[in-house]
Amino acid sequence: MNVTDNVAPDGPEDLSAPPKSSGLLSAGSLRDARLWFGVAVSAGSIYLLSRGVSWGEVLSTLGHLQVLPALLAVLIVLVTGIAKAERWRWLFWPHQKSVGRVWLYGVLLAGQMINFAFPSRLGEVTRVYYVGRSGQVQSAHVLTSIAVEKTVDLVMTLALLAALLSVMPVPEWLHGSVKTLSLAVLALLLILFVLTWQEHYAGRWLAWPIRFFPARFQEPARRQLALALAGLLALRQGKVLVEVCFWSIVVWTTSVWTNYLVFQSLGLELSWKAALFLLLILMLGTAIPSSPGKIGVFHYLTVLGLAPFAVAKPVALSVALVLYVVAYGPVLVGGSAFVLLERRLSH
Repeated sequence: MNVTDNVAPDGPEDLSAPPKSSGLLSAGSLRDARLWFGVAVSAGSIYLLSRGVSWGEVLSTLGHLQVLPALLAVLIVLVTGIAKAERWRWLFWPHQKSVGRVWLYGVLLAGQMINFAFPSRLGEVTRVYYVGRSGQVQSAHVLTSIAVEKTVDLVMTLALLAALLSVMPVPEWLHGSVKTLSLAVLALLLILFVLTWQEHYAGRWLAWPIRFFPARFQEPARRQLALALAGLLALRQGKVLVEVCFWSIVVWTTSVWTNYLVFQSLGLELSWKAALFLLLILMLGTAIPSSPGKIGVFHYLTVLGLAPFAVAKPVALSVALVLYVVAYGPVLVGGSAFVLLERRLSH
């Protein structure tokens, strides 16, 4: 949907010193507020889930789980990850050939694992750290590639929502989300266009605040800005655009297929429309801060996403439980294995 090495302080902390007072919220307090907000969201989701649910029916539905479709769904999740890693690799142009595919897939899994375990999007920091540390691609370029990746996914989300609206009625509350997302995507596309094809003017505009930095930070800041803007030049290359579009289609197609296979594993005769609608609901909804592991939120969103297709709440909750293991199991195993292996090699 991913353990980072913290930078050690310059010296031991003086625990006897009183805490420094500040008129602004510290970064730590903001993280705590986000965490507690996420816990509250998860708690509310669990409460809504538990109302009117017959756990006997849930267990009965899970008892009919067919192993083969579930295992195929896990395999498709792995394929989706490979497609995401390959798309990301092409965004490293012109250095994409120097980055190993298997290693980059491990980095992606580690980032996804961190994002799953922690509610503060540290997964992207993890990805920048590993690739930047390797020396194959500059950290600023890596950060730019992730921003482009997120923008592409937003555009795909909007396109698929538009396609879905044309073939099925959707709840009224989703129409508001579509409008908001449309405006956000259009703004992102406009910014991306200016940064990519008008990089000279964009660079001058973005460099303007740097003059207010302390003198010793100005030149490093300008270098990092130049590297970040250079990372966008990949989008000017026709082959890169084709590869990014192709692998994005593979990512979304396999993601829909995963949902469909989970339906099949529980004997549900639901169409690809239901699989796509559920995917979009999860994509939009899991962006909301929640507790570590997205516990409760993921499951409630699944129930919500299947409600328009007349799926009973106990059955929908069964789907949520199976899909949760299928989607996040490979990420946790693969990401943990990569982090442990990297630590062993680094020592």
